[in-house]
Amino acid sequence: MNQIQVDSKLRGTGKIVVCVSGSTPLAEKFVETAKDLNDRPNLLLAIPQDLGELRAVTSELAALRWVWENTAELRDDRAARRELALRIADAERLLRSTLHRLLDPRPDPLGSRCVWYYCGRLESVETPADVSRLLSKVCDRLFSASPLIRNELIVRTTLSSAAAAARRNLVEAMLTRAGEPALGIQGFPPERSMYESALRATGIHVREAAGGWTFVPPPKNHETRLWPAWEHLNDQIFQPHPGPQPLDVVFRSMAAPPLGVMDGLQPVILCAFMQIHTDEVTLYREGTFLPDPSVADFELLMRRPELFAIAGSRVQGPRADVVTRLAKRLGVRPATVPVVRALFKMVRSLPEFAWRTNRLPETVRALRLVFDNAKSPERFLFIELPQALHQPAFEERRTDPQQVETFFASLNQNLQALNNASPGSIAAARDQLLRACGFAAGAEHWQELREAALRLEPLTTHTNLLAFLRRLTQSQNDPAGIASVLALVANCPPASWSDHDAERFPELAQAMGTMFLEARTGLEEAAVTTIFRGLTPPQRRKADQLHQEIRRLLSAQAMDDDPIVVRAALLALAEELNNRNRPD
Repeated sequence: MNQIQVDSKLRGTGKIVVCVSGSTPLAEKFVETAKDLNDRPNLLLAIPQDLGELRAVTSELAALRWVWENTAELRDDRAARRELALRIADAERLLRSTLHRLLDPRPDPLGSRCVWYYCGRLESVETPADVSRLLSKVCDRLFSASPLIRNELIVRTTLSSAAAAARRNLVEAMLTRAGEPALGIQGFPPERSMYESALRATGIHVREAAGGWTFVPPPKNHETRLWPAWEHLNDQIFQPHPGPQPLDVVFRSMAAPPLGVMDGLQPVILCAFMQIHTDEVTLYREGTFLPDPSVADFELLMRRPELFAIAGSRVQGPRADVVTRLAKRLGVRPATVPVVRALFKMVRSLPEFAWRTNRLPETVRALRLVFDNAKSPERFLFIELPQALHQPAFEERRTDPQQVETFFASLNQNLQALNNASPGSIAAARDQLLRACGFAAGAEHWQELREAALRLEPLTTHTNLLAFLRRLTQSQNDPAGIASVLALVANCPPASWSDHDAERFPELAQAMGTMFLEARTGLEEAAVTTIFRGLTPPQRRKADQLHQEIRRLLSAQAMDDDPIVVRAALLALAEELNNRNRPD
């Protein structure tokens, strides 16, 4: 071997390279290489001097394994295989024992007289304790800005199941009870110790002057040294050219020298950072913008950070005018994230029908698609939203005031159309049902349908019609009551209808209306029969003839009139007849 090389990948983290020399010249080359490596603060070279026993053990183990793998006669000799397996196991145990002494600087038989080189200099180590102190010195140099968080539950690369559950409870408390002392944690469960060491002792969670509690950035010169990691996270998120940063990359940069933030602590620091910059930091999961990250999102984040990305959002200049105006209308703080979050909350609260129907203008459907595919709050608000409305994007340079006015007028119009999609569909279905049952269209005629149902219900035995009549009489004369009746007819709540459900509703309404009209006609005929019961046969025939003539007259002239008006006219005529026959 003419040259000793150290893998360049070792520059990323601290490494111990053990040089096991096969000869004296090779050992000398190792020493020369160790003296030349004076620019690797993350690299330690250990060169054992006494390798006699190690060579013997490894040679014996290699020979035994060769016999095991290459001797065909062992296949049929169970006793020989068992004996050889025992000898291999003994050799492996002896090798492990020998390797345990490989880095020990003490002489044989306690150690291997291992010498240690760091940054080209031979270190003075004579005992295992000296080796531990050397490693501590190297770690202190590599991770000079590492936070001093004294909690063995959370300051770990891999958490135990109990510690992971406690961290999850701590994050939930940070998200939901930030204003309470100790985040509302009762007693002293494991998450309480995490809170005290990672949040309270570092100065992140403090009492306000008014008496409440809140999250603040850590003090710069605090003894826990959390400020460098906090500042690094701030620089990673709020970059000069903002854009979503893969969260696993951000976490790796926090774990790298000189910060050395352990994996268990990273999500807690991130959660506190997001609580402080709630109006400026956005979180993404698999490329999709999360307007309001929940506890469930953080649970997944702590297990799979590679699925998430994070970005800063600080808007200045002309775009700030758009944000301020929207914030005023939505009643939120004038920042991009709360404005976008409020827009999403308002639109996502619409019934499912509004998101499924295609019976909308093209711009409304484009607006809905933008909400579905939003990736970044800034791009959504300043580029994609205007473009969906056939408006120019808002650039960072000065914006034309007329452009802002046109954008808001179009946005209001299209949001109103989306908001009215479900109520409009329900109103159309209501009118279709009213006409099918023989009433005029309009919400004011719904009560007439309910009154007719009240008269028919005691005399009806048909199962489907009876269920319809009971739903009419038991529901209220309000939008919720109307929606309940329509849901019975269509066998699906109107808010969850698809276009197909809306298209087939007239047929269902007509079928129900036919049964309703038949029952109503039967009731009227029964009432007429009762009225005619006291007449002589000639009087009954004459009364029936007059009844049919009046019906034809009404059918030809007054059926399109308001039923209340027609009823009033007939009652007035009846009153005149009564007065005419009344004795003076």
